[in-house]
Amino acid sequence: MADAERLSRLEFRPWPHADPVPWPYLIDILDKRQILEIAKVQVQLHEDMLRAQLKAVDAVQKAIGVGR
Repeated sequence: MADAERLSRLEFRPWPHADPVPWPYLIDILDKRQILEIAKVQVQLHEDMLRAQLKAVDAVQKAIGVGR
């Protein structure tokens, strides 16, 4: 697929508001390397969020005098 065709499929479409993913789905227009890179980013995001939540739990436990 040519780069121009990929870009045209990713152009901003203000309507419908409920469907932010362009058709066809990204998996249909990205190559395997790009999909794997996106998956790595998503996993890193989940890890970072869980670490932040754990840090908050530790702070609360310290504040109320309960520890692990």
